[in-house]
Amino acid sequence: MASEITYAEVRFKNELKSSGTNSDSPAAPKENTTPLKSNPAFPKLLLGSLLILFLLLAILFFVAFIRKVWTCCPEKWKSFSSSCYFFSTDAKSWNDSQENCSRMEAHL
Repeated sequence: MASEITYAEVRFKNELKSSGTNSDSPAAPKENTTPLKSNPAFPKLLLGSLLILFLLLAILFFVAFIRKVWTCCPEKWKSFSSSCYFFSTDAKSWNDSQENCSRMEAHL
């Protein structure tokens, strides 16, 4: 059984040119070991984004509430396509229904 041995040479960016030098020498570049500082503008950005989201949700709720509660139609009337409709459950003749509509300032 034949086996093959492969060698690879790896070089790193900060590797010193001579392999036997002391890493504590003043010529060796020092690695920055200070922890990363967070961006001071991040809390303001997060707060601003949350405020905008809250305002959009409040506007959406307000519009939905206004559409259900406040309309230009009288109470017990239904709005549809910029018009108001009244659905009566009373059984009346055509003439009586027409008179009833006239009293409500409406028409059949």
